[in-house]
Amino acid sequence: NAKATFGADADLQIFHDGSQSVIKDNGTGQLLISGENTIALTNASATENYARFIKDGAVELFHNNSKKIETTSSGVTVTGNIAVSGTVDGVDIATLATESFATAIAVALG
Repeated sequence: NAKATFGADADLQIFHDGSQSVIKDNGTGQLLISGENTIALTNASATENYARFIKDGAVELFHNNSKKIETTSSGVTVTGNIAVSGTVDGVDIATLATESFATAIAVALG
């Protein structure tokens, strides 16, 4: 298998190891992936999205090509259920599950 190497000490390598394709950054600094508008991570035929990073806009994460998480100018939008354990803003989620709905809302709102 061929390996493309870049940098004085093979800081960046691109290769296939027989099982998977690899981009490996061993150098100092960051591995930067730059694009002017949208950067998209997709399957090989570009028919299924994994993640999209949109200039001056959203970050979108997908599950089975269905958008599940998106950042917006006002926060985050989640499509589907959220499974949470632990605390959110100091409120114990497990405790909320055992309290009445009205009490849970009152506790959550402070």
